[in-house]
Parts: sequence; C-alpha cells; structure tokens
Amino acid sequence: NLWGRMTQPGDDTYTIDSRITLVLSTGTHVSIHDELFVECYRIFLELEYVGFARDFGPFNLASTFNFCRSIQDFLDTHNKGEIGVVSLNDSKSIANALYLLGSYFIMMRHLDIAELEIVFKDLLPIAAGFCDVSQRPSVFVLDVRDCWEGLLLARDQQWIRFVPDSVCSNTFDLGTYQQLDDPLNADMHVIVPEKFIAFRGPKDMKKHRCETQYFDSFESDGTFRCRDFSPSHYADILNQFDVQAVVRLNEPSTYDA
Repeated sequence: NLWGRMTQPGDDTYTIDSRITLVLSTGTHVSIHDELFVECYRIFLELEYVGFARDFGPFNLASTFNFCRSIQDFLDTHNKGEIGVVSLNDSKSIANALYLLGSYFIMMRHLDIAELEIVFKDLLPIAAGFCDVSQRPSVFVLDVRDCWEGLLLARDQQWIRFVPDSVCSNTFDLGTYQQLDDPLNADMHVIVPEKFIAFRGPKDMKKHRCETQYFDSFESDGTFRCRDFSPSHYADILNQFDVQAVVRLNEPSTYDA
C-alpha cells in the first residue's frame, strides 16, 4: 500500500486496494476528485454524525451499512475504474474514514483485524480515539481497532450480515433499525438478536400532565431537547421482540416510571 498522486496541494491519497483509494482532503472541493476517479464517495457530504457532547463518531450501523453497500454497488456495476473515498484530513475525520473502510472489508470482504492493521498501518497512528458521549470528561478512549473488533465479533457470531447468505438469518434491516434508532420513535437498539435490547428509560406521563404516550422537552430558549416515552409505548415494542425481563442500569433517580 503506497501513498499515491496528489489531487490538490495538501491532499494525500492512499491506495487501499486496486480499485479503492482514500483521499485525505484539505477542503470540501469536489470537482478535482471527479477528474481522477470513476466515482467519488465524499464522507462529509454523504454521512452525518450527530454528537451529544464532544463525541464525533463512530458512525452508527445505518451509516455503516449505507457506506458498505454504496462501495460494493459501485464495484459490482463497474468492471474497471477506481472509486475515491474522500475524507477531510484531520485526526477525527481520519478515524471515521478508517472505521468505515475497515467495516467494508470486514463485512463485505471478510478480512480480520490483523489484515486490516497491515492495510491501514500508516494511518492508524494518526487517527483520533473515540470518546464517551456524556458531558463529563471521558474515562476511556475507543481505538478504531476496538470498533472493528466489535463489528467482527457480531459478524462471526452471526448477529448481523450486510448481504443475505445461507448461514446467518440476521440480515441487517435498515428500515427497522432507523425506525427504532430515531429518538422521536423509540431510541432503541437490538444489541444481540433475540437476547438483548437497549433503550432509554420511560417517563411517567401523568407527572407531565400528558395524555399521550410521549412528552417533548425543550431548552430555556425554546429549542427542542428530547422526547420521553411512556412505559406502555415501550411495552408495545418490547412485546414484538418477545422481551421477558427489563433490567434498570441507571440510578433510580433517573426514572419516574
């Protein structure tokens, strides 16, 4: 894997394989990349990470799936030619780009972590570590490799597939994931299929003098803050997954339902 041609003064290119090139760009210019590649995937235009505090990634499974499918669809429909994956050239953007590209090779090419470390050996040292989503100082840092290992474990345990096969029945359902992930719908995620679901705790609607199954909270300046749901709202969804028990992880003061 060799550093390649310059696309613009200050830009660097990194050959991932014979048909995928990573471009570390100094800006959001687009036309110059189109002259060099059959197709360009600009991470900063295609995907968005909405942080809670100082967090900047990694991207969720919906974004990961869309990236992997987009890269594979290009390769499947073009017999030749390169695709340029364009990322901003800063440590946080590089971390997200490496996570996405590694995820593609894990889910679509079935590479392992040792192989990915060889492919990205020059970039891993300059990638930022992912931090906690809380307002308080993070007590841990997740390396890009930690995220790869989590996805690899899910793949090997047959918890998730991005393409259907005869071995694993848990093909990723983008629509269901986005529906449950949306904080306006549930803010819920299936962690281990048929075993473990995580979701934000419900609220007592009576305390909010609310007759519906949800209550919207706003900041002092009137901007939307969050939507809380009643126990019955979650119960309907949990019944669909045949959940038998609910375990509270936070302190009691965070729940009123």
